[in-house]
Amino acid sequence: MEEILSASSIFLAFLGLIYNSWYPEINNATKVQKNTDFKEDNKKIALEVKNIIYYKALPITIFSLLLSLILLPEIFEINLKTIFKDYNAVELLFFVIVIFSIIFTIHLIIMNYFLIKNYLKLNK
Repeated sequence: MEEILSASSIFLAFLGLIYNSWYPEINNATKVQKNTDFKEDNKKIALEVKNIIYYKALPITIFSLLLSLILLPEIFEINLKTIFKDYNAVELLFFVIVIFSIIFTIHLIIMNYFLIKNYLKLNK
């Protein structure tokens, strides 16, 4: 259990570091507006948003989803009653990391939804 906790913590820290460095660009790409009503003028803006989707937002979402899916079976082995009855800090920390990774993945999926929605709006 300790090895899984260490590995998942390192991986989650790595994802957090990447997310922190890419967040401003991802967030700005969700808010970018059309310059004009002509599709040709907005191709550059749409291309930038598309690149952010494919090269930043989707990869970090996929890695976060993989982490959540890898850790999810382990959480079923840990019973919350067991954690609180026979207090085990390692199991409790592992449980918190799994829950956090799931919440983080949901947040990233929502960010991707807004990015794709904005990209489609720019391509109209």
